[in-house]
Amino acid sequence: MLFKVPNSIKLFIEIYAGKLGNEKSRLIPLYMAGILFSPGKRTMTSLGSSILSDQRHKTAVCKFFRRKTFCSRDILLRILKRLISEELKTYGPAGEWVLIIDGTCTRRGSFTKIANAVQYKTKDSSNKGVSTKAHTFVMGILVSPRGIRYPLRSSYYTKEYCKENRVALKTQNEIAAELYREFRKFLPYRVNMVVLADSFFDSKTMFQAIDRSNTVYLTPADRDRNCNLRYGTEKLHERGKKRKNLTTLTVQEGLEPRTSGQRRFARTDRVGKSENVYRITGETLEIPGAGLCRVVYSWKKKPRTREYSYRVLLCSDPSWSNEKIAEFYALRWQVEMFFRELKSELGIGDFSGQDFEAFERFVDVCLLAFMFLEWHRVELAAKTRSLKEKGRLKVIRTRGMIAKIREDENKLLLMEAKRLNLVA
Repeated sequence: MLFKVPNSIKLFIEIYAGKLGNEKSRLIPLYMAGILFSPGKRTMTSLGSSILSDQRHKTAVCKFFRRKTFCSRDILLRILKRLISEELKTYGPAGEWVLIIDGTCTRRGSFTKIANAVQYKTKDSSNKGVSTKAHTFVMGILVSPRGIRYPLRSSYYTKEYCKENRVALKTQNEIAAELYREFRKFLPYRVNMVVLADSFFDSKTMFQAIDRSNTVYLTPADRDRNCNLRYGTEKLHERGKKRKNLTTLTVQEGLEPRTSGQRRFARTDRVGKSENVYRITGETLEIPGAGLCRVVYSWKKKPRTREYSYRVLLCSDPSWSNEKIAEFYALRWQVEMFFRELKSELGIGDFSGQDFEAFERFVDVCLLAFMFLEWHRVELAAKTRSLKEKGRLKVIRTRGMIAKIREDENKLLLMEAKRLNLVA
């Protein structure tokens, strides 16, 4: 709990969100601060009472998120465009921008009549009160060559919701393709992008959406994936198991030759401590629905065991080396860390209410808070002269940034109290 909204949050919204009107310019920073600093669950009550100088009743908070004039996604897109444009202007187009796409389910408490709900799991009659309802989002996180993360979400709508609200029904692969096109608009044509996804998005839709002249698509092959050969077709997973002359690739996390700047860690002393060992081989094949691809057969050693996990990776650019493909695909785990931060540190699963549109706006404010932390991290790194602090800010994640801001605000409050002779 803080006494007032940090000036850095107000400055962020004032600079990048444009003209929002007096009420939104005041309330959006207030609820961003509530999401960042509320103790425990981010309920409507805690969001309204987390800032001592600006207390609001929970009904006022609910009404704000239900307001149809609050176009939260437009604000999010506007800020994304400004931030990405500024980074490109400062550092230029060099390096690969990595877009990681994945879907996530957000369980919704014990509500049974919430709109746009999907069945999360089968209800166990012996386990009362366990949630079986959830909302699904397809999310993308764009990671720049400097490691700055830019998030965006799209909602998955059920058939019933689409019919009721006259919304076009789209598959998750179609939504992922739209997310890619949205992010691609933010980057100039000459900027190279690498798109990573899991095997759920190994589809013709995604491969057709990718512009191969400036984008590389990298995904694990589905287990039923075939390749075209002169004598017919063959399953890729079975073909890879017959391969010999494997190359051993050993990489230390945080010290990779191409992607080290795009990794994040909970602690700086984690950099270089973990080691990943791969056994890889590859070939160029014609894949139905995907075209000519570089196919990499990869065995990754499991920690503290002698066992290996097996994957077949498809890369839309046949000129990429096996080592480069394996190293870039290892970045896909960063989206899982991002989901963990959203749910554990920013509370996107804490929303209480049955209005799905209000929940979408709540998620957008959570993403705005996440973007603020990324922006503030870069600002602090630019101002500090300490190399140790710069190194810490380079890899620090959401929890560390929240603690840093809280510490700085408490220091300012103590200085103000001393100036007014309220404390010795």
